[in-house]
Amino acid sequence: MILNQFNVPSASLKADISVYVLLPDCITADMDTIYLLHGAMEEPSVLLSKSTLSELADHYQTAVILPAMGNGFYVDAAHEFLCNELVKYIQKEYALSLNREHTLIGGNSMGGYGALYNGMKRPDIFGAVFSLSGALDLSYGITFVRYLDAKLPDYLNKPKAQLISEYDLVPLLSNQSKQQYYLSCGKDDFLIDINRKFVSILNQNNIAYTYVEEAGNHDWDYWRKALVNVFEWNRLRERYVNSI
Repeated sequence: MILNQFNVPSASLKADISVYVLLPDCITADMDTIYLLHGAMEEPSVLLSKSTLSELADHYQTAVILPAMGNGFYVDAAHEFLCNELVKYIQKEYALSLNREHTLIGGNSMGGYGALYNGMKRPDIFGAVFSLSGALDLSYGITFVRYLDAKLPDYLNKPKAQLISEYDLVPLLSNQSKQQYYLSCGKDDFLIDINRKFVSILNQNNIAYTYVEEAGNHDWDYWRKALVNVFEWNRLRERYVNSI
């Protein structure tokens, strides 16, 4: 495996964003690419050090892109960077597949919310989306991050009603067409009820998904194992070519 780290200039965020890229030694035309989003108060180095991500990417011959995005929950300017700047930059620099069936987005905790938000807003880019212990209620997630005294971007300093109106995941379900979803949460996770509620909403809207609930908490002991399951799910999932 090859591990690169570099800065990507972002017009939307008005900053250079640190990005890590894991690549197999040989890039193929049909190779999958995963955009993996970190949790709050984390960065890509945490995902790399606390998981077997490098070994998984090598075994499954998958490229993994890990941007360092702070605590912004991947909305507003962060969404613009991910979907309109980073994807194009990576595809140009590494000649990775442009096909949505080979492009995934996923993450843990805050990154799980960000993966669903960005993935559901842009099903033309991402053919599959996964969330591990996702903070799928944004207003709750922001309240928790504030409790930890973490710095939030100015665009999240809004009343709860406005946050719900602008960033709720449920209205985005109407965008869906042949998109694959994988959700996972530990039974002892403080976000388990939020994840169960979102799964029930998927059921009500007749959205197909895979949901895994196992023993575990909101930590890397759980996410390390959950990532293994994600890579295997991705290997087996049905591909929908040119369905958008």
